[in-house]
Amino acid sequence: MSTIDEARQDESPSGQPPVAPSPGPHGNGPASVGFVVALAGAIVVLLPTVGAISWVLSPLGLVLSILGVRIAARRQVGRAAAWTGVLLALFGLVMCTVTTPSFMAGINASSSRPATSPTQSYGTPSYSYPSYTTPYYAPPS
Repeated sequence: MSTIDEARQDESPSGQPPVAPSPGPHGNGPASVGFVVALAGAIVVLLPTVGAISWVLSPLGLVLSILGVRIAARRQVGRAAAWTGVLLALFGLVMCTVTTPSFMAGINASSSRPATSPTQSYGTPSYSYPSYTTPYYAPPS
């Protein structure tokens, strides 16, 4: 086959080259980012040592997801991701408000206990040995 035949196959019946389809509606970036940030906040709040990070991630995910819901109302794209992000961010915020007081109570309880001395001696026991001077069984008199 020659290049002329290949070029004719690429042309439309009217003799014009094919036109690329117009791009559809663009994605919903705030909905996607809000979903990911809210998901990270909902997971991080369950981890005991880094749960405080969720106080930043969950509100940020909520704001971005609400923005994504507003964009989804106009473009009809990303509605599920936006609403899931809103729900995950609300879950993260509720868990933050539930876990923070219990975490603070645990810190206060541990700080009120007296600290044990690291130089404690384990050499001699603190109990006394039984005395064998008196018999266990006394004969009847």
